Amino acid sequence: KTYQPVDRELASKFMQLTRYQNSIYNEFKSLGITAAKPTPGNFTMNYAALNIHRRDNWSVTIKGFNNIVTGTEIYTSNNRFGRYQSYGAMQIMNGGNPVTAAASGFEEEGWDWNRFPGTTTIHLPYELLNYPGGSINERSQTQKFAGSCSLDGQGAWGMVLQENDRENYTPDLKAFKSMFCFDNRLICLGSGIQNSNSSYPTETTLFQFGHGTQLTPISINNQEVSQFPYSRSLNEAQVVLTDPQNNGYIVRNGSVMVSRANQESRDNQTQAVTYGDFSSACIQHGKAPANGGYEYVVLVNSGRTGAWAFGQSMENDPIAPYSVIQKDDRAHVAYDRDTKTTGYVLFQDNQTYQLPHIKSTSHVCIVMVTEKTDGSWRMALANPCLNMEVPTTLEHDAPALPQTMTVKLKGRRRLLNPVPGVVILNSDNLETTLSVEVN
Repeated sequence: KTYQPVDRELASKFMQLTRYQNSIYNEFKSLGITAAKPTPGNFTMNYAALNIHRRDNWSVTIKGFNNIVTGTEIYTSNNRFGRYQSYGAMQIMNGGNPVTAAASGFEEEGWDWNRFPGTTTIHLPYELLNYPGGSINERSQTQKFAGSCSLDGQGAWGMVLQENDRENYTPDLKAFKSMFCFDNRLICLGSGIQNSNSSYPTETTLFQFGHGTQLTPISINNQEVSQFPYSRSLNEAQVVLTDPQNNGYIVRNGSVMVSRANQESRDNQTQAVTYGDFSSACIQHGKAPANGGYEYVVLVNSGRTGAWAFGQSMENDPIAPYSVIQKDDRAHVAYDRDTKTTGYVLFQDNQTYQLPHIKSTSHVCIVMVTEKTDGSWRMALANPCLNMEVPTTLEHDAPALPQTMTVKLKGRRRLLNPVPGVVILNSDNLETTLSVEVN
């Protein structure tokens, strides 16, 4: 039973999210309260190295980890093969009414635990992927960088991926990863992909979709593929794909492997053998890559026609929907033409840049800048490295302390309105120096 007075906003959210139309639901309904509609926008949650990008009735969740934020929890009889769950995972939820994980492509029976969409991983046999010990809370060895920044419904996320030094792990696996979220366009960049594992291939997964009982087709370069089983390798300047849920993928200058097959997997608890029909696609980096990379864009709900048209527009620089300004171990920078927004994932402290808006930063950070028609900028900044004591247990209560950083911008700039924690230290025709306190 509810208590009076009823918080109508909270009740409305409860009605939206609950699976059960029980007595509490019906009581809210009798009071004239209706279920809330999904909240659109981009949401930064850096205490989880998480970004959520939502529009209409779909969402994209991006997850990383660092030396403070846990990436996965593995227990003696649960999640035995979940090592890669936060290696830059991107989960698109847009299938079914109501939307469910199963209708959006996740089926545990037959699921390849090496291939969470978005992740960069070493594709291991299950006996090596299975954690040989009891329970662990997976964090990075030393890397601090994992998080995101949001601005007016758009977002940028990044991480420096580093694998742990445990039995059957590859501790020198490293990658610089970023994702830029603009409406239904998700620009994904990777650089500096390296490790010494010469026995098994390294790959970045585009999608893995469980078919259940219906073998929905995919498409490759605007041609429908319904054949099953099916496999194909593509090494082209641009590859345009759609998954069975009609999301588009445009891969630039990558070696792409596409598969439609009955897959063998393991139950995450009992480790029993399971099977299922799946379509998947991944970018191949080879064994023991020294400096691998990738560039692709995901188009949520684009369909085959929309994906192909977007790919064609990428062939014409003056009208290309996005551009990559920098992609290396110092910075990933991408520009979205439609929103006139540039996303910056800056991986290193005390760096100077030749970039559209930023000349230097004192600390690593993620920045977004939108250029307005009147010449002003909308700007957001976050430091994804939490300033707190590194935990030794899953639960900890160490405080995250504020940090002060300086950022030099191009040209003379002023604050149109006061912003707490932001001070202009100096400004001239060449540059403006900001002092920014981040929490």
